[in-house]
Amino acid sequence: MRKKLSTITLIVILIAISVVSIVKLTGRGDRATDMAALKERGELRVAINVNLPGYFTFNGEAFGFQHDVLEEYADALGVDLKILPEKSTEGAMALLDAGEVDMVATMPGYVDLQGRINLSSPAYNTGYVLLSSSRIDPAAALPSLDSLRGIVAGHSVVLTRAFTSTRIYERWLDRVSSNSAISYDNTIDLFRSLDNGDIDFLVCDRMEAQLGRYLYPSARQVYTFDESLSAAVVVRGGDIVLQESFNGWVSDFMATDRFAALHDIYYGDNVIGHYMDEVSEPISDGVVISKYDDIIKRASMKAGRDWRLVSAIAYNESRFKPDVVSPKGATGIMQVMPSIARAFGRSADQMTDAEINVETALKLINKIESSLKFAPGTSEYDRLCIVLACYNGGIGHVLDARRLAVKYGENPDLWSSVSKYLVKKSEAEYYNDEAVTSGRFLGSDETCSFVSKVMQRFAHYRSKVK
Repeated sequence: MRKKLSTITLIVILIAISVVSIVKLTGRGDRATDMAALKERGELRVAINVNLPGYFTFNGEAFGFQHDVLEEYADALGVDLKILPEKSTEGAMALLDAGEVDMVATMPGYVDLQGRINLSSPAYNTGYVLLSSSRIDPAAALPSLDSLRGIVAGHSVVLTRAFTSTRIYERWLDRVSSNSAISYDNTIDLFRSLDNGDIDFLVCDRMEAQLGRYLYPSARQVYTFDESLSAAVVVRGGDIVLQESFNGWVSDFMATDRFAALHDIYYGDNVIGHYMDEVSEPISDGVVISKYDDIIKRASMKAGRDWRLVSAIAYNESRFKPDVVSPKGATGIMQVMPSIARAFGRSADQMTDAEINVETALKLINKIESSLKFAPGTSEYDRLCIVLACYNGGIGHVLDARRLAVKYGENPDLWSSVSKYLVKKSEAEYYNDEAVTSGRFLGSDETCSFVSKVMQRFAHYRSKVK
């Protein structure tokens, strides 16, 4: 099972405090999880609303309460964690109802109960804070909610969506500001807007605030709200075995010293900064990314590729573990499928050899790019993103998305257009379109997340290694 460093282990635990949250049923009592089958599958599948607190990415790595606690739970089960990022709780719940995931990590205020869901008592609560940009110099003491009215008046204020599920949100509208904008964007992106002066004030989760202030020290915390919001985990109706397994594990987990340590990591003064300093620097002294640097460099030079890009792919695919085999049979540090190996004259058994694995993956990448026939002038960013999407999700689906882009008057060589239609290929209107030959695509979120993570890590490697 994949682990994140010893420090991360602490975080993982911390996450327990969040996901700890809650559990239970959504409508379908006839589909109980077969724990033996789950373990045989080797995967715990969880949908997460990425617009709620508890999940974020940094330098291509996934973090957050819900994410890490679930990763720890998956390790306890002896399986891998597969996260399906969703842009809404409704989308996550639809995956649960359809049996495509085992759990949904969410917050009670975002779940339509309707008798479908029972929740245990929350074990984790997050608080909310108001932050200002460096352009604003509020009074040193803000003793009450009412005192905020004069501070934010005439300024741009953005609220994260999660804040709107709290009771205090109504008080905010009545006593502070009714003109605040609600954002569905990633909170770290909002901190960037706060830092560059695009917005004046931001309301967000305390943990996100600590991370954001580490990344953007110019942000100032000016007020702490007195209400908390609990996190939750939801399972399909009838999944008593899974529910009891998770609840029992969480209960024990909360009594450990590790749990207490995680609380310090996310809420102790500057602790998360020290932590992020460690995990954001995956490169050791000198120029070493992994022990496979020499192999990757040689193969990349032969293939005409940037070895740092290949390293970023390998990190996201396997964490540089040559013996990793996915449930679908993908093998090695670049996770090459047996059919791909055969197509390039190699056996599946040879894919555990790191050098052969990398060489085969690079042949595939080059073949993909040559097949795409990009127009002259296509940016490196768009070209690489589209190639990576093919590598992860299959070239057929990407070609469909490009044809749809052309049909609807958009540029098929822009990743923004291609990703848009990859997502739309889950909708009948689009996957039944005559331009589509590869059918419905349900893996767009995973593919888009893969592309984002690889490109973020590639940028990090390029900034650190020549």
